[in-house]
Amino acid sequence: MGFSDDWREVKIMKRKIAIYFLGFCLILDACSFSIGESLDEKSFVENVFMQNEQTNVNQNAQSEDEFDDYNETCLGLFNDFSYQVVDDYTDYIDRGDVYPLVPWTLVFELPLGTINTLIPEEYSNTKNEIWIGRYHTDLGISPLDGEAYDILIYDVEENSSTIVSNMIGSTGAWVSNFLFSPDGTVWGTTKWSKYKDYPFESIPILSIYNQYTHQFELDENSYHIPIALVNDDSWDWPEFLIGDEGEIWFFIANDGIYNYLPNEGSTTRKIDLPDGKPFNVLYGNNGKIYFFLWPDFNEGSRNIYEYEPKENLLSIFSTIDDGSYGGSNIIMDNSNNIWLGTISILDSMGNQTILHPQYEKDLEKRMQRDSEYWSPPTVLLESSNGYLWFSKSRYIDKGTAWYNPKTDQGCWFTTFSGNIYEDLNRQMWFLADNKLYKYALEQ
Repeated sequence: MGFSDDWREVKIMKRKIAIYFLGFCLILDACSFSIGESLDEKSFVENVFMQNEQTNVNQNAQSEDEFDDYNETCLGLFNDFSYQVVDDYTDYIDRGDVYPLVPWTLVFELPLGTINTLIPEEYSNTKNEIWIGRYHTDLGISPLDGEAYDILIYDVEENSSTIVSNMIGSTGAWVSNFLFSPDGTVWGTTKWSKYKDYPFESIPILSIYNQYTHQFELDENSYHIPIALVNDDSWDWPEFLIGDEGEIWFFIANDGIYNYLPNEGSTTRKIDLPDGKPFNVLYGNNGKIYFFLWPDFNEGSRNIYEYEPKENLLSIFSTIDDGSYGGSNIIMDNSNNIWLGTISILDSMGNQTILHPQYEKDLEKRMQRDSEYWSPPTVLLESSNGYLWFSKSRYIDKGTAWYNPKTDQGCWFTTFSGNIYEDLNRQMWFLADNKLYKYALEQ
C-alpha cells in the first residue's frame, strides 16, 4: 500500500495553494449562518438546511493525472495520513481545523453546547435516518449520567429531525449504545449508575425504540442483569452484535457468548469464553464472529478468536504480533479480508500481511506508550463502492480519510475524526464538530 512520490513533488506548491484556498472558503461559508436563538430545536434542520452545490469531482480516478486533479482538494495522500512516523514533535505540521472539502457538501449545523457523535449503523436504516448522539456540555451534568445525553434523528428523505431522550422511561437507566436490525428495529443497550439506588433487583439488558412515542422502552424478554452485579467494580459491560437475521449476540467477560432471539423472546448461553474481556467484536460477511480478548497476550503475540454460530465452535483464528493492529475497530471487506486498521490485514485463512511501510519504527514509537503515536488509524467501514474509511484522533495528523485498495489511492479530506455512515441512497455522512456533511458515492 504505497504511493509514488516522483510526481507529487512537482505539483506540491499547486496543491498547497488549492488546499488553503478551498479550506478558507469552506470555513467562511460554513460560518456564514447560525441557528436563531428563538428557533424551535425540533425543527431547526428544516430552517438551516443548505443545498451547497459543489463542483463534482471524479473520485474514481484511474490515472495519475486524474487523481492529481482530485488530490488538490485533499489535505494529503493516504500515506500522509496513515504512515507518518516523526522523530519529534517539531516534524509535523499543525493544520488546525479543516472541514471536509469538495465533493462533500454541508447539510446542516447542530446547536452549540453539545458534543456530537454520528452513530454507526450495522444495517442501513430502512427509514433512511441519520442518528446523532449528543452530550450536552451546557447542562453541567456529569458525562457519567445518562441525563446529559440525547439523540437527534435526522430523516434524509423528509429533511426533518426529531429529538429523543436516551433515558428509558422513568427507570433512571439509559441507552448507552445502539443496534440497528435489518428489519429497521432500533435497539438500545441498557446502562445505569452504580452510585444511585434503584427500586428493582435486576434490569433487562436491552431496550427497544418506539417510533410512535419516540421513546426507548425496556424489553422485558431480554436477559436481565442483577443490579448488585453491576455495582461490583470488577464488572465489565457486555459487548453486543446484531446478526443478519436480526438475532442479537452479547459477550459477557469471563463468562460466555449469549444469543437473543427477539421474535421468540428467548436467550441462550451458547458457549464458554476464555478468561478476559472481549473487544473489537466483528460479525463477518461469512456469518462468523471475530474478537480479541483483554488481557490475552503472550510474549508479544495476541490471539484473534473465531466463533462459528452454526457449529457452535470457538477457536483461535490467528495469532498476530501484539503491535500489528491499531484502532478501536476491525472490519471484514467483501473479499473476507479482516482489516486491523492500516497496519495489517488477515486473509480468509488467518494469514497476516503487514501493510505499514515503516512497521518496525512505528512499533517502537507505540511501544514507548507515547500518546502521540499510540493511536493508529481506526478502520470504520467499507462503503458500497469498495472504498475503506479510516479515522484517527491523535494529535499528529488526526482526521479522516478514504482508501481505494484497487487503485492504491486515497484522500485525507479533513482534520476532524469521527464515524462514517452510508445510507440507502449510497450517500456517505460525516459529522465534523457540529456540522453534518454528505457525499454521493456516484460523484
